[in-house]
Amino acid sequence: MSFKFTKTSAALIVSVCFSQAAFAETDEAMQKEINILAERIEALEKQRREGESNATELARQGESILDKSSGKTLVTSEAGVFQVTPNTSVKFGGYLQADVIHDTRFDNGEYFNAGGTPDSSAKDQSNSYLTARQSRLNMLTTTDVGTGTPLQAFFEIDFMGSMANEIMSNSHNSRLRHAYLRYGRYMVGQNWSNFQDFVGYPELLDIASPAGRVFVRQTQFRVDVGQFAFSIENPETQAIQGTAIQAESLGGIGRDSAPDFVASWRGGNGGAQGSYQLSGLLRQLSVDGTVNGVDYDESNTGWGFNTGARWDLGRTVLKANAAYGEGIGRYINNGWANDIRLNDDGSVDLITSWGLSAAVEYKWTPRTASTLSYGHFHNEDDIGAFDTESLNTYRANYRWYPLDRLMVAGEIMHATRNFIDGRDGDNTRFQFSVRKSF
Repeated sequence: MSFKFTKTSAALIVSVCFSQAAFAETDEAMQKEINILAERIEALEKQRREGESNATELARQGESILDKSSGKTLVTSEAGVFQVTPNTSVKFGGYLQADVIHDTRFDNGEYFNAGGTPDSSAKDQSNSYLTARQSRLNMLTTTDVGTGTPLQAFFEIDFMGSMANEIMSNSHNSRLRHAYLRYGRYMVGQNWSNFQDFVGYPELLDIASPAGRVFVRQTQFRVDVGQFAFSIENPETQAIQGTAIQAESLGGIGRDSAPDFVASWRGGNGGAQGSYQLSGLLRQLSVDGTVNGVDYDESNTGWGFNTGARWDLGRTVLKANAAYGEGIGRYINNGWANDIRLNDDGSVDLITSWGLSAAVEYKWTPRTASTLSYGHFHNEDDIGAFDTESLNTYRANYRWYPLDRLMVAGEIMHATRNFIDGRDGDNTRFQFSVRKSF
């Protein structure tokens, strides 16, 4: 129940109160006092009505403003965005994912690494594993710098770094995924390589991509010019003698004399007509040092290309990619071939490797979907590359979205590995996942 003050009601109340006062003024003086009090009460009532109206308007806009003058707008109308200063907003994202994993032949670790598949002579040792390490958190800041182009910063971590114990705490170290600045056409920092494509990347549960796909995050300086992008990126020469890796970061004799250079083109009209990406890579690969009494001092130019495509056909989406090159082994996922082979006579050879993948995604209902994916990697080095000649991965999943931003899904993964000496092996993994995005 609400009660509103008016001049008449105020006058009546005050009159009753003052009529019995022993120190009452004359009738004329009393009437003046009553009118003054009534006006003050009506002014207070007007302020109350205006306050309620303002609060209703703010609620309608979905905003809560504490101090406009100091820029402390805590919540804007866009979910998950916080206005921390008058010209800077912060948006948080990521997801929490819990996985139940079962390998039928051997423990393949926290992600499905087809390149680690043992040969068929290895003893079968099935393994089950429950983990939440794939969960990730990211933050995007957007700052108005007064030029009409915002300055953005993106930072993301997950927990796929070095693994701690599973005995008691199940603590795991965080890992840097992304950390970059973007201003219009310019980007600097750690991001997905410009050589990598995402138009052909399938929807999967496991964090590892199909065999044969380019899959690299690294620090770079990139500029976009229309549909083209050019970048210089972190180099890492990965040489190998036999199966002993000689990458610079591992204390080997690989030398990085110049950044990797990447140029890419992205285009297409989308939909059934397709979206496309084509990327080219040039690398300066050098070795300088002694391994097993043999001296090496040589430089070579590595090169490669990567192409991806996507076609949206209503409820069906087709995706594909292919990569090929010499000295690009570290860019290709699951095979992780090397870049340079060290020969016993002191000479070196660039290693040729290639890969391809294809996927079909189908939307059964508005809340259910599936992916069928195939990937192939091939290494033409007849000595090293972890003894791998070729890999194949086959993956299928079913995804259900019972609530907004909540996924419940299952995936089957199968890998085959062919060794350089003729051996082969395989492994199958079953994974059940629950993911809540935010």
